[in-house]
Amino acid sequence: MIGFVLRVYLLLSSVFILERDNMSARKKILLFIPATLNAVVMLYALFTDNVFYIDAHNILCRKLLSFTPHVLSLIYFFVVLCIAIRRKSLGYKEEGEMLFVTLAGITVGVTAEVVLETRGIFLSAVSLMLSFYYLYIHLEHFKRDNLTGVLNRMSFFADIKRFPKDSITALCEFDMNNLKLINDTKGHSEGDRAIITVCSTIQNALPRSCFMYRMGGDEFVVVFCNTDLKTVEKVMQKIRSDMAKTEFSTAMGMAAWDPDMSSAEIYNLADKRMYDDKLRMKAAL
Repeated sequence: MIGFVLRVYLLLSSVFILERDNMSARKKILLFIPATLNAVVMLYALFTDNVFYIDAHNILCRKLLSFTPHVLSLIYFFVVLCIAIRRKSLGYKEEGEMLFVTLAGITVGVTAEVVLETRGIFLSAVSLMLSFYYLYIHLEHFKRDNLTGVLNRMSFFADIKRFPKDSITALCEFDMNNLKLINDTKGHSEGDRAIITVCSTIQNALPRSCFMYRMGGDEFVVVFCNTDLKTVEKVMQKIRSDMAKTEFSTAMGMAAWDPDMSSAEIYNLADKRMYDDKLRMKAAL
């Protein structure tokens, strides 16, 4: 019975971890209801024969209520599956794939318990899922910028080495204008809001095959992968147009990926074009 309670609560814990950034009090209560119901049924089983009973041959037999943990586990399983599908559709490919693998492991664990008539495999599979996912979250923490949530400078230099060179189309650099003035006159909280607004404006215009990095301060870099240059130019135009609808502005520079140039040379070229754009914007004021 303890195992039946734990398996449901472990799956509930995995949902909480997965939805850590999107967990309202109402959603938390709703998710707790099935697990609490299961715990009540298992507690009820200690004092009655209406859930489990021992027959005359000393064999444990089940009644309808004994399948409560199985049904509720299945519900949480499909909740996790839906989250995995959504994560992958939002561009979190590695996270989505890891969730699919762990769910497949849980399915194998359940099948093994049924076929081999053993206990504990399901709990072990869910525990491993939580352990690996928790490790993944910590690794992601070190790869991402705390303020904006995009990848950080360290990730950029690591990724630019591991990406297949024939998959990269272009590298674009963005630098926000007048951040120091905002910090000095309105405070750093307003400066943070400006950085977040600029970041989200850029990010919302990007195709899924792009990777965005905060290089520090008000500087961002986007790596375009598996995208033709015409699309890159259209995206840049859209970003400029969307940015004009905000109260902030950013200079930008793009360099097409050239296999005959090093990544540092391409980065420097994008950086130069970005500063040229910044000078042009200042001259237009």
